[in-house]
Amino acid sequence: MLLRPRHLIALVLTDALALSGVLWFFVFGYRHAVANLDISTYLKLWPLVPIFIFYEAHFGLYRGTWPRTRRALDSVQALKGQTSAITMTFLTLALALVFTRNYYRYSRAVLTLSWLFLIPLLPALRQTVGKLVGIPYTPIDTSLPTTLNLEEVPDGLLLPIPRLVKACVGKLLALVAIIILFPLLVALAILVKCTSPGPIFYMARRKGLGDRDFNLYKFRTMRADADEVLEQILSEHPDRAAEWQSHFKLQDDPRITRVGRFLRKTSLDELPQLVNILKGDMALVGPRPIVAEEVVKYGEYYKILVSVKPGLTGLWQVSGRSDVSYPKRVELDVYYITHWSLWLDAYIILKTPREILLGRGR
Repeated sequence: MLLRPRHLIALVLTDALALSGVLWFFVFGYRHAVANLDISTYLKLWPLVPIFIFYEAHFGLYRGTWPRTRRALDSVQALKGQTSAITMTFLTLALALVFTRNYYRYSRAVLTLSWLFLIPLLPALRQTVGKLVGIPYTPIDTSLPTTLNLEEVPDGLLLPIPRLVKACVGKLLALVAIIILFPLLVALAILVKCTSPGPIFYMARRKGLGDRDFNLYKFRTMRADADEVLEQILSEHPDRAAEWQSHFKLQDDPRITRVGRFLRKTSLDELPQLVNILKGDMALVGPRPIVAEEVVKYGEYYKILVSVKPGLTGLWQVSGRSDVSYPKRVELDVYYITHWSLWLDAYIILKTPREILLGRGR
């Protein structure tokens, strides 16, 4: 599909305004809160904009916005390119300041914060502008082969070094999250306990690494007698039984408490799984944890699924969750394992808060 020049213009303007806006936000913020900065010195940073546009073009961020250009990057490729372009731009600035001996005139805090803040902001701005001007979205190709040959499956997360890197980063982030969110965890525990009889936490058996079962922790969102109520519902309502067999979930589940609906809608019920990450049962990002009854739905791909740890969030969770058909869930899980990269994890982590706020697929 040939796109119009206005798509290119829109993206270039978005990139230029994003860089300029973030830089000036921290310049004025730092000047007001901490010190008197000489703003005139920052006016001399205007060459950063064309340098940034050059790096964006170099890393392929304008593909597909002009006739005869190659296909546009998908979301993960774009995140990698944008992060590289932002980093190279500020690295170029740092080297220029060192060689010209002007580094003492600029605040390292302002430049560092601008760099860090622009990395998650730019993808969101580009996506929003893309929707407004009608730039076609390039989805991640998660299609699986019609026949499985394990020897030909890409290694992805099956290699030892990626496993080690992923485990270390995941546990560190989980520990930081528990420390930061500790007051919220306590408040939610009190809320669950005070609004319905029963335990605070619910332990569900799930399939983990090496086909081993483990206890997955959640805040309890259902009545204490949920299992008995489920059996009664499935025996009395064949349509609900068929729904359960298809998705292992029920729409408008009568077992869920009022507080439980809020926790599920916001995914706050899954926060205790941070403990599962520290224990080594789960990863921060990974395939969806499944119950024993779901094994048959993965078929021959189940061998790949249990070759890694399930995740607190994952590609399925940011692709529609329960709105996604079960074969598509399998496809997303297997794609994640076999095509894993730090960029794919970063894409999933950055997209997870947006999916939670939109409340899709719950």
